[in-house]
Amino acid sequence: MAEFSKIEELEQLVKQDAANFQARRELSVALLDKGFNEAALRHVNYLLNIFPDDARLHFNQAIIFEKLKKDFLAEKSYKKAIELDNTQTDFLYNLGYLFLQHQKYDEALELFWKVIEKDSQDGNVFFNIGFLLSKKGEHKQAIQYLQKAYEINNADTLALFYTAYAYSCLKDYESAKEYYNRVLEQCPDYSWAYFNLASIAYNEKNKEEAFNYILETLKYNPKDIDAYKFGAKILIEIRTFDDARIFIEKGLENCENDGNLYYFLGQISKLQKDYSGYVENLKKALKNHMTLKTDPKKIKNELKFFIEKQKNNMK
Repeated sequence: MAEFSKIEELEQLVKQDAANFQARRELSVALLDKGFNEAALRHVNYLLNIFPDDARLHFNQAIIFEKLKKDFLAEKSYKKAIELDNTQTDFLYNLGYLFLQHQKYDEALELFWKVIEKDSQDGNVFFNIGFLLSKKGEHKQAIQYLQKAYEINNADTLALFYTAYAYSCLKDYESAKEYYNRVLEQCPDYSWAYFNLASIAYNEKNKEEAFNYILETLKYNPKDIDAYKFGAKILIEIRTFDDARIFIEKGLENCENDGNLYYFLGQISKLQKDYSGYVENLKKALKNHMTLKTDPKKIKNELKFFIEKQKNNMK
């Protein structure tokens, strides 16, 4: 309530004296902090008409534009703030992060490196550089920055996770497992770490271990479609079709509109010579075609071929 009283007090000061620029500046920040973005923007724009070379005002304007999902305008305002004052690391960081969100990785990296030049202890920037380098496939270099991020902030679970991911991409599975297990020491319900450990175990031909990790994944995220598909794939490969069927049916209880699970169930039905179930589940897969990762045309052709074959066998 005290914060709203402060806003009311500042509004009264501005109402009494429109030229009280300091009160108006404080008011714009207070409104922004409380989520009154349009109102905050009106006061920032008013001040910019009077102080067009105030870098911090352009920066605040950019933040408001971002909150209003006007990223093109936000980018322009961040660039103007940096043009006026390129010494402020928060200006550089925010524009870099905006570029990251729009997958402009090279532009983002350029800005993040400038931040590092000015502040060598910013863990967030080291993490973002490592993340972006990994996205670009430069995993060895990425690991150095991610490890530095964790050195600066040893509560940064994401730094550990993406270090593990980078090692996995390099096929250094022992190091990857070490870091995923460190993630789980910090955050035992981190379902993606279990899923990625399942992937490593599968690559190492340890299918039973992989499946157990999938069960852990689903324990913490029962709506993870990819985990159900991966688990079903493992069960089908070891030819435990009844278990695979039960597993996918459980998945459909949590994700009833996922065409991929119906497609997997159809394949299991076919392997078990349950041809009516095969046809029925392929039709359900096509009904939920918006979720399919398998090309719907391929499934249509598969279904058409099977139905025609059945008709020919009946002649």
